[in-house]
Amino acid sequence: MDALVEFFFKYRPIVFENSHLDLNATAMSKIGVLVLLLAALAAVVTYTRVRLRGSQADRNRLIALRVALVLVLTFMLMRPVLVVSSAFGKHNVVGVLIDDSRSMQVADMDKKQTRADIVRNLLGRPDSGLYKALSDRFTIRFLPCG
Repeated sequence: MDALVEFFFKYRPIVFENSHLDLNATAMSKIGVLVLLLAALAAVVTYTRVRLRGSQADRNRLIALRVALVLVLTFMLMRPVLVVSSAFGKHNVVGVLIDDSRSMQVADMDKKQTRADIVRNLLGRPDSGLYKALSDRFTIRFLPCG
């Protein structure tokens, strides 16, 4: 079933879990919907007055089909869109701010490294866990501040 959904809608079903349906109707399409609904109402009133050879059940089925058709056309004129929000790999950029002020050049008492060296070891190495976790999903940009 997942392959079928992906074939028709381009994305896996899990992407649609974080989505919602929205109507993207313009002013002209809203006017068109109003005219369509008024015409449908006039048609229903006209059909109730006309007596044909068919049975009442046949007339009710035809009216139901016409109402369903008008509802589908109304929905299509309102221009439904599915808003899907997801992060696509390597398309989003994460900026990592690194403090390079004078206080970062101070070595802590119990360590022989400066604070800047510790930050570089935690973030700047490609084999660090944080760097790997971020670089799998995002493009990383290191930005100095201070």
